[in-house]
Parts: sequence; structure tokens; C-alpha cells
Amino acid sequence: MTVQQGTILKAVSTMNLPLATKAQNVWYWKLVGVNTISDADALLTIEAGIEDFFTEVALSTLDTVTLEDVVVHEWEYDAELGWHTGRYVGVNELDVTFGGEVDMLPHAAAAVITAYTEDVKKRSRKSIAGQTEGAQTASEWSAPVLTSLVLAAVQWLANLVILGSDQLEPGLPGKDGDWWPFIAALVSSIVGSQRQRKPGIGI
Repeated sequence: MTVQQGTILKAVSTMNLPLATKAQNVWYWKLVGVNTISDADALLTIEAGIEDFFTEVALSTLDTVTLEDVVVHEWEYDAELGWHTGRYVGVNELDVTFGGEVDMLPHAAAAVITAYTEDVKKRSRKSIAGQTEGAQTASEWSAPVLTSLVLAAVQWLANLVILGSDQLEPGLPGKDGDWWPFIAALVSSIVGSQRQRKPGIGI
């Protein structure tokens, strides 16, 4: 199967934390360029992009935390139904080795990156779980961790190149069926929170 130009892809990546807890992030990309692409190429490109993102924060993420997989669907819009899950594209395993060696912060704690579009009301957030106590002091991320988060933000905002002009553009679907590419990102220097996350309960 193939992905057509202009198609929006929704990807959900899963991370395994201690005490049977899962943390997930949702990603959106739009296929831009000239050619249709195979499902396999879409999956491999998204897998590599997510792995590159988490590699940037690998040293501050607890070494017993693991990335599980990324599941990708086409994300479709209908004027009556709104956005809904479309065709299943596939699932790929994720592989990043984390290196944090001290105790993990509470499950709800997270590093937060916010991406912005041209509409200030349309923005997206990545909450990076599994950060260690040594990554922060008095609830503020250390300078090396902030640098790694900035690099992760740059990775998130960059187009994922498939081949030549065929790329996956990161952004956010609008509620009226439109598409909002990301134009900037903000890294919070303060330890954030994913409030629903607690031991034994995923998100």
C-alpha cells in the first residue's frame, strides 16, 4: 500500500516506565513533495525521526526506561464527523538506549517542549517521561539537559526527508480540516507534569 501526497499521518509512540507504566506521545506529519510513498518508507522515516528525537534526551532518561513501538494511521477529515482514524499504515519497533543512572523523578514529572503554529491558539506539546533526579535542581533542568531538549525540539520541527523533495512535514491538524505547520518551539526550563500519569497507570 502507499501514502498519497497531502495525506496526514498520525503516529503514537509508546515508552515503558518502571512499575508497569506507559507514556505515550502523539505525532502528526503531512506528506509533501511529488510522489506517493510506500507504507514501509513512511514507517521507516517516522521510526527514524522519533528515535532521533529521543536520542537527544537519552542521557537524562533512566536507563531502565525503554521505547516500545510507534503505530501509524492515516488521519482523515470529514465535514460531519471531523477528524478520525483512517487506514492503518503499520507499526515499527523503536530502539533507543537510555543512559540515566540515578533515581527517576516521579512518574508524573516530565520535560515539556511546546511547538507553535502561525495561530497562537494552535500548538502541540511533547511530554518526555522518565527523566532522572540528577537532570534537575530545585525543579529546574540543568544546562546540559536544556541543551538536549533544544536539540530534540529542533529535531521535532524539522521535515523528515524520505527521498529528495518527498518529505514529512510536522504540524497540527486544525479542527476545520486544515493543516498548521510548526514554525517555532519553546522548551520549558522548569520540570513539567503529566498529571494523569502514576505508577501502574498509562496515558
